[in-house]
Amino acid sequence: GAAARALIVNIESTPALEALDEILAVEGLDGVFVGPHDLSTSLGVPEQYEHPKFLAACDAIITRARARSLGAGVHVIYPANRLAHEERWARLGANFIVHSADILLFSEGLRRDLAELKARLGDTAAGQGENINI
Repeated sequence: GAAARALIVNIESTPALEALDEILAVEGLDGVFVGPHDLSTSLGVPEQYEHPKFLAACDAIITRARARSLGAGVHVIYPANRLAHEERWARLGANFIVHSADILLFSEGLRRDLAELKARLGDTAAGQGENINI
């Protein structure tokens, strides 16, 4: 039923950021969610997730939502400083964080494991002296 549903809206643009107080005042709203790629692009700093404009916008969204006892979340899909950003926003009050994406975690792990295997083998196996295709 309706009690089991949550109304969460994405904040992904400067117009949404400018209207944040109005959005947060919507009756029945349970939380807001930051879409980092679209927000950074709208702020004029596409995919610059360390840019002060992007960080300040995310901080403001989270703190203003939580000040109204609403949920606040972020999708931290980018690999650079992922854990540091997740920690930062959790400490600010974010209460749902989407960590990466399944295909990204899979490909990162696969690249890491294959690089380690090649390093361990020296790119050769069983003394054959031939390149390994992994």
